[in-house]
Amino acid sequence: MSYPELLRVQRLLLVFTIIVAIPVVVTVCVGFFSHGTVSTGAGAHTLITSYSLRDSIAEQFTRERKSVPFFALESIAGLAALVIASILGGFLANERSHTPLAWTKPVSRERFALAYMGVDAAGIVASFLIALVLGVFGIMWGLGMIRFTTVDPDVWTTLLLVGGGAFAYYGLVRAASQAFPERPSAIAGASWPILLGLAAMHAAPIPTALHDIIVALNFLNPLAYFGRVESNGSDTGLLPLAGPLRIACLWLLAVVYGAVAVVLYRRAEA
Repeated sequence: MSYPELLRVQRLLLVFTIIVAIPVVVTVCVGFFSHGTVSTGAGAHTLITSYSLRDSIAEQFTRERKSVPFFALESIAGLAALVIASILGGFLANERSHTPLAWTKPVSRERFALAYMGVDAAGIVASFLIALVLGVFGIMWGLGMIRFTTVDPDVWTTLLLVGGGAFAYYGLVRAASQAFPERPSAIAGASWPILLGLAAMHAAPIPTALHDIIVALNFLNPLAYFGRVESNGSDTGLLPLAGPLRIACLWLLAVVYGAVAVVLYRRAEA
C-alpha cells in the first residue's frame, strides 16, 4: 500500500546520507592529518613541537573552559530535518497522477494518506538522526570536540521545538501540494523564501495595520516559532508566546496541517 512511498523515502535518505557524509570525511581528514609546529626556546635549546588541528582545538577549549551545548547540535540537525520534511511533504501529490489506480486499492483514501504519512514521519525522524549522529557528531569527533559537549535541561525543549517545526512544515507543504498537485516540488522549494520572507517582515518598519496582518500570518508559519526555549520558560522566539505555549502551538499546527492534507486528498477528483 505504501511501498512506493517507502522507496521514495529510502532514495531520498540515501542521497541525504551521502551529502552529510562528505563534510564529515573532509573534517576527519583535516582534523587528523593537518599538522603544524610550534618552536620554543632558542639556539641549541630550541624545541619544535608538532600538533594536529584536533590537539589545537582541545587545548584551546581546555584553556578557555569552553563547551558546546547539546541543544545547539540538536538545532543543526533539526534544520536538516526541516529541509527533508519540506521535500517529503510533496511526495503524496505524486500519487495524484494516477489516482484511479491508487483509489482502487482495498483501503479508504484516509488510510491510504495516513499510511504515506507514517512512512514520511519515519523518514523525518531518520533524517534528524542521520544529521545528528553521522553529521554533527562525526564533525565533532573529527575535530576532537565531543568531550566538550554539555547536556542541560534545554535539550528536551529544543527537541520538542525542532520536532514540532519539522512536522508542521511537512504538514504545510503536504496540504499545499494537495491543493495544487501539479507542481509539488515547486511548492516545496518556493515555501522556503515565502516563509522566511514572512518571518523577516515581522521586524520590518511597516505600517501598524500591515504589521498586525504579518504577525497573524506568522502564527501559521512554522519557521516563525523557532528560537531558543529555556527550561525555565523564557525564550527568544519571534512570536509573543512563552516557550511551552510556543511548542504546543507548533505541534497543533502539525496536527491541523496534516488533517487538512488528508481531507484534501480524500476530496480530490483527479
